[in-house]
Amino acid sequence: HLFALTANVMWGLMSPIGKSALQEFSAISVTTFRMVGAAAAFWILSIFCKQEHVDHRDRRHQSPHNVCRECKQMSVQILVIAHKSVYTF
Repeated sequence: HLFALTANVMWGLMSPIGKSALQEFSAISVTTFRMVGAAAAFWILSIFCKQEHVDHRDRRHQSPHNVCRECKQMSVQILVIAHKSVYTF
């Protein structure tokens, strides 16, 4: 319950903090700060998580080409969503 409460408090504070930040900074810089901050938070949290063991037989099926293709597909999907969200307002 503590984590749910924390998430709700953070969600509730996002609007007033975002409005005050947009008065001082541009929207792109606030968005960049949020993305970099989230990436840093996940990276720091990953230090404290137990690493999952991947069997060698499973690793050989995942070639760098497949990983690159999946990253390209995800980036295209993100760009499409961002494009739609910009032009729906």
